[in-house]
Amino acid sequence: MNEYAIKYHLPSKTVGKVKGYLENKSKSTISDGKWEALFAELPSALQADVVKETHGKLIEKFLFLHGKPTGFLMSIVPKM
Repeated sequence: MNEYAIKYHLPSKTVGKVKGYLENKSKSTISDGKWEALFAELPSALQADVVKETHGKLIEKFLFLHGKPTGFLMSIVPKM
């Protein structure tokens, strides 16, 4: 957003409105139970970071999951 604003010389007031809208949209998406849709829009590396942070203890608990490729963990762990 910042790069776009600089490139097109958007006033800071307009940039603030857009950022506010996007923040509200993400909050309403999450509160509406549509976390999966928002999560799916994240880049895969960021998805992996989120899963490791939110399910790290689960991954540690099950020896079966130790050392598994990130893609495998991403397909299994969020469903647990």
